[in-house]
Parts: sequence; structure tokens; C-alpha cells
Amino acid sequence: MTSLENSKHTKRRAFDICEDNTDEPYGDLEFFRKCAEIGKEVGLTPGYYFKNYQDMPHYELNRWWLQ
Repeated sequence: MTSLENSKHTKRRAFDICEDNTDEPYGDLEFFRKCAEIGKEVGLTPGYYFKNYQDMPHYELNRWWLQ
């Protein structure tokens, strides 16, 4: 777990998504897979592809100049 001081969310380098207009906003695995593909294409790091744990709603902007 990450502390709030070190969170990429609080540094505005990460965000989470969910599916709209559904009773299960985090239940559609195909939705998150497709979103992860799009995120990767536009240069984001999707949590869908994390090796240690899968964080399907999570996206990060990891660029060397932002470090």
C-alpha cells in the first residue's frame, strides 16, 4: 500500500476509471481490458498490466520528465 504523500494520485500522475450506466461499475472485465489497450496506446501505464497485482481501474502517466 502507498502512503498518501507518495501516491501518484495526489501528485496528479494517476487516475482510476469505472464503467458508467451499470449496476456493477467494476464488474465488466472485457471493458477494462479494452480500456487498458487504449490507455497503453496513448502512453499511459494501465494497472491492468501490473505484474504484482492487477489494478484494472488504475492508470498512470509515467514519463521521465515528470519524475
